[in-house]
Amino acid sequence: MSKRVKKKDNTKNIYTKKINTKKVNMKKTILCTPKGHNPTEESHLSIKLARQLYELLPNLTDSVLGCSSYEFGITNLFTPGKCKLPFGCDIFDISKKLTVDELNALISSCSFFVSKKKAYIIFHHTSSYLKSCYYNMMNDVWEFFNQYSSIYEIPNDVQRKFWKECEHALTRNLMEMEFISKNHFYCFIKRKIKTDRNFLSFLKNYRKLWYAVIEGYEKQWYKILMEKVNNYKLLLDQNIEKETSFHQKKE
Repeated sequence: MSKRVKKKDNTKNIYTKKINTKKVNMKKTILCTPKGHNPTEESHLSIKLARQLYELLPNLTDSVLGCSSYEFGITNLFTPGKCKLPFGCDIFDISKKLTVDELNALISSCSFFVSKKKAYIIFHHTSSYLKSCYYNMMNDVWEFFNQYSSIYEIPNDVQRKFWKECEHALTRNLMEMEFISKNHFYCFIKRKIKTDRNFLSFLKNYRKLWYAVIEGYEKQWYKILMEKVNNYKLLLDQNIEKETSFHQKKE
């Protein structure tokens, strides 16, 4: 019987490349820092909040995710048109998909006092952008998993099973993020005075929260999927060794 040729393990290079290039892909980002503002203290705060949020997400219950708030005015900020939009907004205010440059221009156009309508429009487009970053992360995880599985020749049905678990979890996490984001925005919008400075600070912290969570989930699922593939491969090799040993004894 011919010996199985062990393939060269270059999975470490794939994983390292994915992690290192992720931050580069997110460098072109939205403008959220007020001019002349020192962000050091708020940066530390946003990092702390991001860690707390990342730890909180898996513990949210179905009852919390399914609830709705009267003051929200809509059921889903990311799927407009299901009911009347709040703050006098029209569907045409949020229907167009903005580029990063267009979003930056919209943010820069804020006057000293930011109206609820303007804040909602900007928040909607910012949220859409961040959601696209989340989907890009899911695509990156899939590409990595597909390459990693191919190296170890994992059967397609097993790949689909592992990926379905990942996709389901990440989709649920996205729903949780959307729910938390709506609450986060409406806590801000209830303020009596909303200046461009505190609104831009809000957007900056909001963006950092999403980026921290996206990066956390990406690294988490890289490791989970690698472990699943490694365990499956180990079990497969053990079965092959047993079969080989059994046939050799018979001979």
